[in-house]
Amino acid sequence: MATGHTLRLLDPRLEHGETLEHQVAVGQESAVLALRAAWNQGDVRTVGQLLGYPACCVQAYAENRTPAAIPFSPRTALLNPLWRPLGLHAAPHHVCAPDCQESLGFSERLLQLGRELGFGPEFDWLQQLLSWPSDWSCLHGIAEVRTPILKFTYWTAYTAQRAEVRITGSDYPQEGAHGLRFPYQRPEHLKVSESRGHQLGLLHPIDSSGIDVSVSSLVRHGPR
Repeated sequence: MATGHTLRLLDPRLEHGETLEHQVAVGQESAVLALRAAWNQGDVRTVGQLLGYPACCVQAYAENRTPAAIPFSPRTALLNPLWRPLGLHAAPHHVCAPDCQESLGFSERLLQLGRELGFGPEFDWLQQLLSWPSDWSCLHGIAEVRTPILKFTYWTAYTAQRAEVRITGSDYPQEGAHGLRFPYQRPEHLKVSESRGHQLGLLHPIDSSGIDVSVSSLVRHGPR
């Protein structure tokens, strides 16, 4: 840990083993203590300010602390919210709009910091993952997210009608599944000469010497 920095538990219940969630803060002693006080008082504006979140997003969340039942489709992959239930995101806060430029800049700086700290491959993977096509749907309080490599479900706000959000993405993993429905790529239909069976046949050709059967005779006489 850097000199002059400290680590504190934000939720005092952790000290007594009353919860399994571990919320911690690392930083200068005065800032960490101020964050802990604001956190326990429910002062979301101060928490957001101390964490450096965009003011527009902090204001939007303070006015409505219940996240939207239906996530938005972002204008850029860095603001993709569909992986958030798994803890995978470039914007750790609730973004106020699909094209929030302040949040986009925050995410870019966060990724750059991670790479400077030696986590280049990990943040490259995160950026690739956020750029994959993904499909979100919900009905009766259950949300399902389908991606090229996995699908998962989680509890969400109740809706009487099915809702769906699609993010087309700009990349597709080599290991991604194939299918006929979004977000999967359609399977490729190989030509006969490109099929695995044809390629194996070329490696093990049949010796046709001594076989004298013409195509014309088969056509004329036909099978018996």
